[in-house]
Amino acid sequence: MPDAILDLSPDLTKNVGVLARALTAAARIRALYPREHPAVGSALYRLAAAAEAATAGGVLALAVTPDALLIEGVPVAPGEPATAELASVLHGRDIVQLTLTSDVPRPALDSLISLLSQDPATLRGQGGPAAVWGPQGHPSITIQQIDYRKVLANRETARPANRDDLWRSIVQSFVNDQKTFSEEAIQRLLQIAGDPAEIGELASAVIAPKCAPDGSPMLTTQAAVLLGTFRHMAALMSVASPDRVAEMMRNLAIASLRLDPHLILEVLRSDDAAAGGVQVVRGLASAFEDGELACLVASALSTDQQASARLAAVFDALAPEAERKERVLSATRSLLRQTDFGRSRGFETAWRSIQELLLSYNEKPFVSDQYRSVLDGALDRGVAAAGGAPPPEELGEWLESVSQESVRNMSTGLLLDLLALDRDGSEAGELVAEIAAAAEDLLLSGAYPEAADLARALADAGSSPVEEVRVTVRRALEQLGLSPSFREAIALLDDLAPAEFQALEAFCKAVGASTVESLRVTLTLEDDTLARRRAAELILAFGGAAVSRLTPLIGDDRWWVQRNAAALLGGIGVPDAIPLLQPFLRKSDPRVSAAALGALARIDDPAAARAVHVALRAATGETRLAVADVLVAERDPRVVPLLARILEESEPFGADHPLVIDVLAALGALGDEGGVAPAAAIMTRRSWIARRKARAVKRSAVEVLVRIGTPAASAELANAARHGDRMLRKVIAEARARHGRPAEDG
Repeated sequence: MPDAILDLSPDLTKNVGVLARALTAAARIRALYPREHPAVGSALYRLAAAAEAATAGGVLALAVTPDALLIEGVPVAPGEPATAELASVLHGRDIVQLTLTSDVPRPALDSLISLLSQDPATLRGQGGPAAVWGPQGHPSITIQQIDYRKVLANRETARPANRDDLWRSIVQSFVNDQKTFSEEAIQRLLQIAGDPAEIGELASAVIAPKCAPDGSPMLTTQAAVLLGTFRHMAALMSVASPDRVAEMMRNLAIASLRLDPHLILEVLRSDDAAAGGVQVVRGLASAFEDGELACLVASALSTDQQASARLAAVFDALAPEAERKERVLSATRSLLRQTDFGRSRGFETAWRSIQELLLSYNEKPFVSDQYRSVLDGALDRGVAAAGGAPPPEELGEWLESVSQESVRNMSTGLLLDLLALDRDGSEAGELVAEIAAAAEDLLLSGAYPEAADLARALADAGSSPVEEVRVTVRRALEQLGLSPSFREAIALLDDLAPAEFQALEAFCKAVGASTVESLRVTLTLEDDTLARRRAAELILAFGGAAVSRLTPLIGDDRWWVQRNAAALLGGIGVPDAIPLLQPFLRKSDPRVSAAALGALARIDDPAAARAVHVALRAATGETRLAVADVLVAERDPRVVPLLARILEESEPFGADHPLVIDVLAALGALGDEGGVAPAAAIMTRRSWIARRKARAVKRSAVEVLVRIGTPAASAELANAARHGDRMLRKVIAEARARHGRPAEDG
């Protein structure tokens, strides 16, 4: 090592933290799902990106301690939960150094998380992680492990002489709940019962196998095994030497002080069934002296740094007299003063609340007799089930409560609650990232309703009064809409059942308009597929908020992309879409310009009318007729206001005369009630010079009213036939004769 201490760059620290979080999460997901599950693929994607950033084209060597990762002897982000958690995972699997080179292939990372998801005992049984990695691993990843030969040699050397085969058989019998012993084993048990140290060794050995796959103790199961061991020893002692039962109870109490205080509290809360006439729980409780009871309470408090209802209940049972409570708590306080908790600044405040709870605890107002009975019998029911008794009726409900869905809902609910409690936004980044990652995993696994629920909950959190939380949530929702998992869901739009599509629609609504950027890829499809129609439906739901996110489609060279974009902008129908549609009017491809005209015609805004007006004025002859046909092709009544506005802004007896004639023809083809007013207005206009043009305009306007044929149109014609100018009255009479209608008396 050089004399100068290595200064880790902020980028390296950040990238290693991201790698630690990604690797731990991937191993956890791999333990829950098979390799082919989409959640595993998503986790691998994030891990590969994190590994690439952390190695940065070189080599990353991480030394491992129980709670930290080191680079050249320097801790990486000390106190950071992600690095500490990865260190714990690696150390628990006997890994002392993990080295990654640049360009680690995806299969190598897959093999690594598969190895880390295995049970530590299974890995040790196969020779350790390095031995397992050797034949199946990849040279881009190197694993160094603890030297098992030295460890086992040390263990063999340090093994006490009385840990012989007989002692191990006794331990195994208690672990397997086999209570039939040979005479030699009984004598050894009686010998053990006379020595608190031996009792402690036996107790530690029988509870050691009762741990979860991650190594955490299963306290309820351990308490059942330990209590069974104590009861059997008490039964043997009551037969062999009844006068030594009290002595054995004292030894049990002394031995208990070497064990996890929470385990002993669980034992003391158990139902007190007699064993050979001896009530072990009551005898053990009465065997604790004040100092020993203070040690037990102090051990529990120094770990939890607060008093729980469980501790208060046991303390109340062990020391029912108020005077003894005071004595024990005084001794407990003195013991705690020697711990880090007792020397901390907030100890006095915490101690006052602890003392108040332990002195005044009384569960009767809160726990019914029936519930108390169920709690008291829970441990014995567990022991009976372990011994082969029929499972309890509630087993199905219990299993459902720990199902993947229930645990996932509980975890995300907890994260959302923590986010709601974040008063200054200091934890918002990590919490929101976990929630968003859970939503991505749900999308990948096809759980669209659950993903939608989570997205809605995250969106609701965006209304937090804390600005930092709001900003973080908005950023996370934006990224969700752009995430690879959402893009993969979009790729399946053709295959989604209606219920699944509705759930995905709810997800999009909760996430917001950022989903448009992922959805617009379907607009590049030339064929009118279900996926394109569904994506268009989702985009239209955002209205004007989607317009700016469709801008990249305007510059696409493919005519069908431009056509699809124009149709969608017309469906949105807001003024902000007009600048995007105008360039399409200048396209040489008539399919694009026709789609743009149809879109502009559906936007009720003067700017849209002016754009169509310019297009119609620029066109001539058959081209203008084709444009007019486009406007009326879909018989959309939203086109009528636009045509009316064009008539208002045109000069019917000047250069715009052909345009006005074509627009009136379009109004007549639509036959909508909205065309009555503009047609009636223009037919009354006069020109003393251009009489031929005036007659043509009046004839076309009258034809529009005749074709509309509503009472309002007939009323306008009748009024014009009575009060109009001579030319107009004559045109109306000719139109009625032409359509076989009787002339009305003017």
